[in-house]
Amino acid sequence: MYTVAMTNRQYVFEATKIIEERLTEELTVKELSAKIGYSLFHFIRLFDGVVGCTPGEYLAARRLSRAAQDLLAGEHKVIDISLNYQFSSPEAFSRAFKKYSGFTPTSFRKQGEIKRDLSRLKWITPFYLDQSNSMQKEVSREPEKVHLGEMLIAGRMVEVQNDYSPIGKLWNRFINLKAPAGSFDPPEYAQFSFWDEFSDSDTLFVMAAFQVREIVDNNTFVYKKIAPADYLRFPHYGPEHRIAETYFWLFSSWLPDRDFKLSLPYNMELYTPMDSVERKQGITAWILLPLKLSEKSRAPDI
Repeated sequence: MYTVAMTNRQYVFEATKIIEERLTEELTVKELSAKIGYSLFHFIRLFDGVVGCTPGEYLAARRLSRAAQDLLAGEHKVIDISLNYQFSSPEAFSRAFKKYSGFTPTSFRKQGEIKRDLSRLKWITPFYLDQSNSMQKEVSREPEKVHLGEMLIAGRMVEVQNDYSPIGKLWNRFINLKAPAGSFDPPEYAQFSFWDEFSDSDTLFVMAAFQVREIVDNNTFVYKKIAPADYLRFPHYGPEHRIAETYFWLFSSWLPDRDFKLSLPYNMELYTPMDSVERKQGITAWILLPLKLSEKSRAPDI
């Protein structure tokens, strides 16, 4: 665990160094995020924003790149190379290598020097050595640090993995539902996304929800209490369905060069009421990323 203040870009660089040291050892993305001290889901997003691919994709690409170099050296059998780089079998290695390079390992090794097209193999150079990837973009506005007391939401939930389309479908259905008793008037909508840090699954759970004052015992909604916490609060301008663009800016441009660490396994979006001052200013939602701060440095209540 790192205790010296570092920017998130430096944490990503450190992660790529750990990957480089563990190419021939078993290493999971969950273990990697724990070593960096980051929530798994936020770590994957941050890594993707800085490097341009997920940590799992980067790890596989680096292993295949090193395997290609070993194949060209001709000192080891294909089966030994495949096991050395943590592939479950020579067949699994062959499939991955062909998808990655266009060659099977055997045909790649047999190619003449002119046809050994290493330029087709991405990530030959470890990312942390490639200084051209160190993006420095100006940020026009800093987020607010805010404190939210306990919240209660009532909503519907979906499970999401690689395909995020169920979130849009969830909202298309949810927006037509009548708000439960105990809701605010007009309704105040929220999206709560969370994941199980103790599971090896990459499943994300997403709730489309109303903010409510009390729990009503019925079978229409799932209720969830959200504990008091400090947050970084980012405004999203423009249509709600384009909020992914704000997330992309946040994780690829703003967050990498800051030292905030996102170690809690959730985030929220609070949508501004139609007649609110924020909505008139063009802010359609607030993105809230939870922080672990000491009581002494606690942000102001909102």
